[in-house]
Amino acid sequence: SRTESLCKEYGTEILVTKHALEEVDGQFLVRELDQVAVKGKTEPVKIYEVLSSIENATNVDKERVALFADALIQYYQRNFIEAKNLFANYLVRFENDVPAK
Repeated sequence: SRTESLCKEYGTEILVTKHALEEVDGQFLVRELDQVAVKGKTEPVKIYEVLSSIENATNVDKERVALFADALIQYYQRNFIEAKNLFANYLVRFENDVPAK
């Protein structure tokens, strides 16, 4: 419930935490979106967008996850110019992706 309200902010339909992902043990294709502070927790919590079931994931879905992850890693490493460039390139291919914007 703590992450449910973030769906609108991130422009997603389903967000889950790492703990929730562990419960479904690799059944879904997800992408990490961010680390957020949630009420009642002292450490940031990673949030993930559920994109599809693994069995229904397309090569484009998998490419989308990989490209977004590359940009997010640069962001986490504080390589902001590189992250911005990678997200910009990502948006050329996936122009309506709200989290990348």
